[in-house]
Amino acid sequence: MLDAAIWGAELTIGKGRERIYLVESTGEIENAPDLTYRKFPGNPSKSYRSTAPFRIVGEVSNYQGHSIEQINAMKEGIDKLNPHDIKSLNKL
Repeated sequence: MLDAAIWGAELTIGKGRERIYLVESTGEIENAPDLTYRKFPGNPSKSYRSTAPFRIVGEVSNYQGHSIEQINAMKEGIDKLNPHDIKSLNKL
C-alpha cells in the first residue's frame, strides 16, 4: 500500500519533509472508516486507527512520488468535496 502512503505524505498540511513511517500497534486497531467498509467494500487501502499509540519501527525513505500535476489534480478534487459539505466519518 505504498502508493496510498505516498499520497498521504504528499497531501499533508504543513512544512518540512514528507515522511512515511513503518509502525506497529501497541493496542487494538480498527478499520479507518473514511477509507474502508463504510465508504468502500473491505479495507482496500489497509488503513487502520487506534486509540493506543503506534510504535515507529522504521521509515520508508526511498520512494518515487507523484508528479506535481498529479498532486495538484488530487488537491483540486479534494477541494471540490468541501463546497458539497462532505464530512469525515472519523469519530473516535
